[in-house]
Amino acid sequence: MTRPGPITVALTHGAYVPGVGTIAVVIDQLRAGTTITMALTNGARRVIPVTSVDEALARRDSLRRENPGRRVLLGGERGGVLIPGFDLGNSPREYTRERVEDADIVFTTTNGTAALHAARSSPLVVVACLANLSAAAAVVDREPRPISIICAGTHGLVGLDDALVAGAMVRCLPDRPLAEDDAARLCLTWWDDAAEDIRNALASSLGGRGLIALNQHEDLEFCAQIDITSVVPRPMPDGSLVPA
Repeated sequence: MTRPGPITVALTHGAYVPGVGTIAVVIDQLRAGTTITMALTNGARRVIPVTSVDEALARRDSLRRENPGRRVLLGGERGGVLIPGFDLGNSPREYTRERVEDADIVFTTTNGTAALHAARSSPLVVVACLANLSAAAAVVDREPRPISIICAGTHGLVGLDDALVAGAMVRCLPDRPLAEDDAARLCLTWWDDAAEDIRNALASSLGGRGLIALNQHEDLEFCAQIDITSVVPRPMPDGSLVPA
């Protein structure tokens, strides 16, 4: 039997160093990863992550020209709030079946889409969050290759919300060795300490405090739920995200 490869954690997407043949698990718990997962859970055809507002607008217009009868929605945020002219923000509660079913969603956020861009060279990329934790762990554990968990972070800083989910993912993969650096162990310790009160753990993070400042308490409650979907987003060759 092939020994499974080790787990490495990058605490921000800027700290991620791509490895040859490494599986990438992208985490932006508050909120892009959760929002993308719920959009696909509720029937969106695909989510197309882009890094800028201008790129999002151009991509939407291009898709509408190519497919005049297809619904194309703009989703995302800057500074945690809805971008002017966009259809949807970055709250997973907005992406209901009534609003997103059968739609293409062009999506841009402050941190999460940059983390997806950083992982683009990996042969297998998945988006993980608490909402799809067990399903995401099962997808990556089918492969014996090393796993890199990429935390999006917040404005280039370490986010405890992402580290919490990284620790949960490590806990879900007990047969995997950990890399020599201590990032995975730190995340695992944080998860073990916080798992009994996930909502407050998320609220204490930099991203969580930002949501509270925006009066987004209901998003914190939503994002604290574990295993509410089996959908695991992964990119197609064109970069769009679909269920694995």
